[in-house]
Amino acid sequence: MANSIEPRVVHLICASGFYGAERVVANLCAALGSLDTSVLCLTKNLESIDVFKQHVVNADREFHTTSNTVSEAMSALKAIKCDHENFVIHAHGYKEIVIACFFQRLHGASVIVSQHGFTARNLKSRIYNWIDMAFCRWANIHQILCVSSDIQNRYQRFGVDKSRLVLLPNGVPTPKNFDSAHAKVRITDELAITKDASIVLYAGRLSEEKDPILFINTIEKLILSGQHVVAVIAGEGPLEGEVKQAISDKGLNQHVKMLGFVENIEDLLLAADILLLTSHTEGTPMIVLEAMMRQCVVVSTRVGGMPSIIPNNQCGLIADGRDAKAIAAECAKLLDKPSTHADIANAGAERINEYYSLNSQLEGYRQRYRECCQ
Repeated sequence: MANSIEPRVVHLICASGFYGAERVVANLCAALGSLDTSVLCLTKNLESIDVFKQHVVNADREFHTTSNTVSEAMSALKAIKCDHENFVIHAHGYKEIVIACFFQRLHGASVIVSQHGFTARNLKSRIYNWIDMAFCRWANIHQILCVSSDIQNRYQRFGVDKSRLVLLPNGVPTPKNFDSAHAKVRITDELAITKDASIVLYAGRLSEEKDPILFINTIEKLILSGQHVVAVIAGEGPLEGEVKQAISDKGLNQHVKMLGFVENIEDLLLAADILLLTSHTEGTPMIVLEAMMRQCVVVSTRVGGMPSIIPNNQCGLIADGRDAKAIAAECAKLLDKPSTHADIANAGAERINEYYSLNSQLEGYRQRYRECCQ
């Protein structure tokens, strides 16, 4: 018999900004209005999570912060749990999984994991991935929510019980209304971009797994081929210095705008002609869903869940391989033929509305949380 007490769900997440996983959590807090939900954010820098916190607080949810030490996280979880009988920890990362499982053993809780994507940029990352998969295989985790079939298959190959793996792609809220033309005018004015230039956008962390250098190399190929484009980079991260150096070395300073972290990414997505994704690893990228929802055409490397989001190049374009010239050629197909760009933009928005809207995913989350109470 199911327990009548509704679950208290806490999203446990390490964060240093407001990127994909943080946007997923913020959207769930806003959309699951009837559920007792809060966030425990582990961070080294409180200022870096201000935007994340504001989105959660605006959804009328509690937002707790602590350092990313195990002991302080455990104490914070104990205070949030209080004496609640059905306490669910929704962990969003390898360290979060470890903390959640330790807390479960000591104080009692159900644990659900969302896997947003693996990185394998160095030995340290590969060790973290192994710890993640080992806990998911052998610890008492209720279910693992995989945002792409690629992630689900990786867990299966590691030996995780199929019955605990749930394919649940990310979803994005449907915007009430938007005006691409007005956004383009405003952004071009603010960034001093000529009206006849096409905007190619990079939106994400400047980190190795996102490969911003490949983005810069692709922009160089586009310009050398005669395309009138301006690249806009919205994001910050450990490779910022390397990216600036590459821009300078290639003589692209007049063609690239670096904005740092951008809180209101929606206007940039409305203004951009192309969102270019050059990642080595992804799950179901939130920025891609948000772009397509706003009719910004996505050009991507063949990575993670991207082939599922963009099947048969009908609602976006996927480049095979990681050659900058080949990726630039895919971008040129859109820039040279406005009618093709418009058709793909419309098809992209239709696909997100049909398969990746947040409303279509909410029942999946409610069901997993309810099952923890049975």
